[in-house]
Amino acid sequence: KYKHNTTGFKIYNGSTDTIDPHIRHKFRLLINIDAPKGFTLTNNTTGDVFKYNKAIKKKQTLILNGVHPTIDNKRVGSNTNWQWITLAPGFNEIEITGENISNPTTQWVFPFIYR
Repeated sequence: KYKHNTTGFKIYNGSTDTIDPHIRHKFRLLINIDAPKGFTLTNNTTGDVFKYNKAIKKKQTLILNGVHPTIDNKRVGSNTNWQWITLAPGFNEIEITGENISNPTTQWVFPFIYR
């Protein structure tokens, strides 16, 4: 399942390699969430942490397209911790945290890589 509506879930990467957008692997993450003070998305499997530091409403979509975060087609990297998410082969334990966060929806879009 690559669409989730909870703050804790697993994402499966069926690749033989780690999905790493920093080396130009295709990766898109769409996030809708009510987070009045921002949120943190952590991959507990890889240790990667992506933080968005500003308020965001559910009706807005934060898109992490590779390593570039946007909202409404505007880059918002300066409002982040300048990090990105990678996905190890197999199951990845994902967690979303933040003060008073609610209504999270994430959609994960990436191809499997076989070498």
